[in-house]
Amino acid sequence: MWKFITAFFLIVGCTAFSTEVPAKSERLIIHFESLQKDNWSEKELENAKLITDFVQNLMNNHNFEYVLDKYNDDSYIQHNRNLPDGIDGLVKSL
Repeated sequence: MWKFITAFFLIVGCTAFSTEVPAKSERLIIHFESLQKDNWSEKELENAKLITDFVQNLMNNHNFEYVLDKYNDDSYIQHNRNLPDGIDGLVKSL
């Protein structure tokens, strides 16, 4: 599951943001509806919602406490060798 999350995190990070340039005080918002595909299974839809929530709160909202409370799991493997494994390590590096 975490491999899927990592892969989707990269995809969402590259493609999901609005093309409009926000003002400095505005937050970027991932518009899940614009990413959703009709042919996704229920499991794919569930995973995509999970990833969207994760990325929105981690990267856009900087709601690190929420991310740690909801997603902190020792099984998360960081594929960037410069960052420690685990959600806690990811949050600390940001």
